[in-house]
Amino acid sequence: MTTPGAQLQVAEQSPAAMRGALLATQHAAPKRARTSIKSTETEKRCSSVTKQPEGLITEMVAKASVTEQWLAAAPHLPSLTDPAAVVAERLLLLLHYGMDWTASNWVAARRADYWDHLLPAHVRLGTYSSGTNLHHWWSTVSGKLGSTPRTDGERLEVAQLLTSEPKDVIQTLRDQTMALTLRTRIVADAVRAHKGAGL
Repeated sequence: MTTPGAQLQVAEQSPAAMRGALLATQHAAPKRARTSIKSTETEKRCSSVTKQPEGLITEMVAKASVTEQWLAAAPHLPSLTDPAAVVAERLLLLLHYGMDWTASNWVAARRADYWDHLLPAHVRLGTYSSGTNLHHWWSTVSGKLGSTPRTDGERLEVAQLLTSEPKDVIQTLRDQTMALTLRTRIVADAVRAHKGAGL
């Protein structure tokens, strides 16, 4: 049973305890509100960050390089794995598709010899006169055959490929000339069949 003294002590302490509880409640409520606001803002930021990269990634991968588009027309052709061979193959594709087939270019009159003689011969000879300079090889071969990139995409890819390590690429062009020429012809035939394009 509670004594009068104890009841008085409880009565005296109760208001203070009540004020403390009230203050604690007042401080806790804004804190919870702030936490809720921060959580909402964080969710919005996360949502924005999540959506933005998706758009950027889609934009970056939406369009393949020019040579990738050509190679995609020949899915039956096994992909090359050696980095130097990959560069060499793409340079040959760009060299071929930049050819001027009008009567003003001497190669047009010798179209029958193009795949078996003209293209591989100039590709290989260019590797001997260019040393280890890939830019010199491209300038020499494209100049003699009358080949010039036709589009911004082709020009950009040529410029990018010519920054590759030259020694291995030139050696590959020299040692695998006929194999690379054959692959180029297979891709060209596939592109022509797929799109109904000319040579």
